[in-house]
Amino acid sequence: MFYYLFILLLNFTLNIEVFPQMVTIELFNNCSEPIWPAIKNDGPIPNNGGFGPLQAGQVQSLSVPSDWKSARIWPRTGCGENMICITGSCGNGVLECNGLEGQIPASLAEFTLNGDGGLSYYDVSYVDGSNIPLQIIPIAGTFNGAVGNCKEISCTEDQRNLDLQKYNIEMKDNNAKIVAIRSLCSQYNTDATCCKNAYNDGNKCRNGWNAAQNDIYTKIKTVCPTSYLYAYDDHTSLFTCKGVDGRISPDFKVVFCGLK
Repeated sequence: MFYYLFILLLNFTLNIEVFPQMVTIELFNNCSEPIWPAIKNDGPIPNNGGFGPLQAGQVQSLSVPSDWKSARIWPRTGCGENMICITGSCGNGVLECNGLEGQIPASLAEFTLNGDGGLSYYDVSYVDGSNIPLQIIPIAGTFNGAVGNCKEISCTEDQRNLDLQKYNIEMKDNNAKIVAIRSLCSQYNTDATCCKNAYNDGNKCRNGWNAAQNDIYTKIKTVCPTSYLYAYDDHTSLFTCKGVDGRISPDFKVVFCGLK
């Protein structure tokens, strides 16, 4: 009898579907204008990849699995009722991007949760340019401060407010307002600025940059010291966290127009 019950219990246990822990990604609009957040990742995509508008001061929470991989969140700005956006659009008339990429330039908040070593990796990338500043904040009480380099990522100034006119990397709307900054790769499209072919190496990429390109990097990196500006900017720009008290990953806050 006891053996029979043991076998039943064992079969029941083996057939239980194990659901992943869920992680909260809180999106906060600190801008003075509406934002239409867009999302792309491996596997099922939250909110079918896009929603909005997220009005100034509003918060939207995403619940994602603790093994969320290759995820990127970006802001779309200046979208009309027909979802034709000034920046970040994944297609005219498209609210839910459903795996589509956003039009560059666009700022990216990137996540791979429960990656190598059981760590959650995150970064802010301006490799595809910048439309608004982004800030990522690990939520206090959800991470183990003794593991990884878990910290806030942010800029001290909006790139659109820098004096970059002479480099011709400013993108303007029909009213001549600066709405985005093009990246080195998208502006110059060389092997060196895009770190490809012979320059696809962290030790070689910047060796092919000219004085103006290095100057642009320095100006932006000074105000965004913890963000990616080119593909091999890892040494200052890639961060890791570990969950605490049985959590696989911490929760995070992504702030649109977040500055330190």
